[in-house]
Amino acid sequence: MRCNRCGSENKDGSVFCAFCGGKIATNDNSSTINTPKKVNSTGTVGFTNVFNDNSIQLNNSTGHSNDNVNTVTSNNDFNVSNGINSNINMNTQDSSDTTTDTGNSSSSTFLGTGYQNSINNSNQNNINAVDVAKICESAGASAICVHPRTRSQGYSGKADWNIIKQVKEAVKIPVIGNGDITDIYKAKAMLDETGCDLIMIGRGVLGNPWLIREINAYLEDGTILKKPTDIDKIDMCLKHINYLSQIKPEKLVCLEIRNHAAWYLKGIKGSVEVKNKIFQTTKICDIINLLNQLKEDLNENK
Repeated sequence: MRCNRCGSENKDGSVFCAFCGGKIATNDNSSTINTPKKVNSTGTVGFTNVFNDNSIQLNNSTGHSNDNVNTVTSNNDFNVSNGINSNINMNTQDSSDTTTDTGNSSSSTFLGTGYQNSINNSNQNNINAVDVAKICESAGASAICVHPRTRSQGYSGKADWNIIKQVKEAVKIPVIGNGDITDIYKAKAMLDETGCDLIMIGRGVLGNPWLIREINAYLEDGTILKKPTDIDKIDMCLKHINYLSQIKPEKLVCLEIRNHAAWYLKGIKGSVEVKNKIFQTTKICDIINLLNQLKEDLNENK
């Protein structure tokens, strides 16, 4: 069954979509699915510093994103600071329509994008990633992140890593690759196949923040870390709730944790009913009680 809002496939029987929170279709008939017609192409710079060394820093970022995105890197040595918002027109062949709003004056600026497409065109046959990347470089960008899906693809299909490779070969500034990185092997494959300097992970870490650590360990010396247990996932969800409650009012916490809880609990036995209840509650204490009860049930069934 698929989500009525974003079209994402749902395999665990939950009533609500784990990705966007929309209601799941009652059947798998694609003709009834309202897939998004347009994807936001505004660049964002809401990055998390998770690296396998301390040589790279992202700071003073302006702009925002609905989801934090995480950057993993090998041993590259450069600084990225004073983020800028970029609003790139992807509906034209004329790259001169590209505009950037620096928000501040600095000799070191960073152009970043969210995990959804920003530096390519909505038409698969008319991709202008290299042209836009060159313009960004000439305008003073310190680094460029490329997500190689077209706007018309939405969340479907496969990211064309060859586009990242083309951009990397066309510019001298660091290039960050993004798209379809869901495990340690795909992370290494992107670095090897595209030659990009760093990788950025978006949906791949939803419900699985351990992926960052796993990738760093694997890239460093080939170590394959142990996967988190179901209890670990529930504990992380509780920790996530605690962090949110420290900075946001209860109503927002309950709304924002819904999608994240769905990702944390994905595949856990007996979690479908718990997720459906979490999507309906408006109290933090109720969500915590539901998660703790699920932990108890799992421990009893060991």
